Amino acid sequence: MKKRTYKTLAGLLRANGEQQFTMSDFLGGQIYDNKHYKWRPFELTDNALRELSDGFCQALGCQKRKYDEVFHNMKYGRIENCGILSRLWVELRGNKPSFTYCVGQDGGYEYPLVKRILYRGY
Repeated sequence: MKKRTYKTLAGLLRANGEQQFTMSDFLGGQIYDNKHYKWRPFELTDNALRELSDGFCQALGCQKRKYDEVFHNMKYGRIENCGILSRLWVELRGNKPSFTYCVGQDGGYEYPLVKRILYRGY
């Protein structure tokens, strides 16, 4: 199946039927198409990827100097997919992407753990 390339994050979310798009979906390289009920491969341009990585960093409260590290780790596939990353998602609100991290029971432990995963890329 042919990969679709998206220039903007909003374009990806509209094509997906405006449902949530998680970090795990990004790492898996596939998105669920609600119109055809299939998983479809996709890729993002650098601008869309920058928007995604910066939004996730902002939702987690990362330091500004770490934004580039997270972008490069996402771009070059250095982040391994793990379950906790499915709690980090983006959705459309008012035609703009809105980023959220859903904290579990121990937020004091989870925030640094997720940041470390994004920073170090393992």
